[in-house]
Amino acid sequence: GGFSGFGNGSVTSLPTDGNGTVVFANLMVTQAGQNQRVNFASGNVSANTQTFNVFPSDPTSMAVTAQPPATIAAGAVITPNPAVTLYDAFNNTVTSLYEVEVTLNGNGTLSGTTNMTTSGGVATFTSLSIAQLGNYTLSFRTLGYDPELTATSNAFSVGSPTASGLAITGIGALGGGSYQIAFTAQQGGEYWIQRTTDLSSGVWVYVSDTASTATTG
Repeated sequence: GGFSGFGNGSVTSLPTDGNGTVVFANLMVTQAGQNQRVNFASGNVSANTQTFNVFPSDPTSMAVTAQPPATIAAGAVITPNPAVTLYDAFNNTVTSLYEVEVTLNGNGTLSGTTNMTTSGGVATFTSLSIAQLGNYTLSFRTLGYDPELTATSNAFSVGSPTASGLAITGIGALGGGSYQIAFTAQQGGEYWIQRTTDLSSGVWVYVSDTASTATTG
């Protein structure tokens, strides 16, 4: 056991009274942990208290401790999973249970479980995804706790998924230089895919459905 020190304002050195007794009335331990103890020393003699546990106080701040990546694919689960941690006034992780909500800032829809309960002071959002392309941030707030604690993630962008997320299932000529491309996508969202080499080169096809066709000229 042991701890890093006493909190500000703690008086740690006092003279004995006429009976050889010292009372430390204002010691404050600020580091949470188990099996802590206080050591008293005077000259060559010392003594220790029994061990005791110090628990975190109520949360006073929340921080994003796992940021979303700078770019993610449309429709893909945000990985690493965004996470926030609650701290008390002494920077201890608050281990009691709190509910945290996440919302999306930007012109898109956040899919997945958006309310999570902390575990060990951390709320991790494991199923979030965004189908619409764009630039975003995530906002987090505690629910049912006064005062409400908030945090905002770093900015990130949502782009088209990789080509492996698309499968062209058929290409047919419509005449007049137009072609119909049938495709499926592993994930919903908006995509740009390039025509295969047997078609006119350098032309890109815009599609925005999970299983549809796109006609281009």
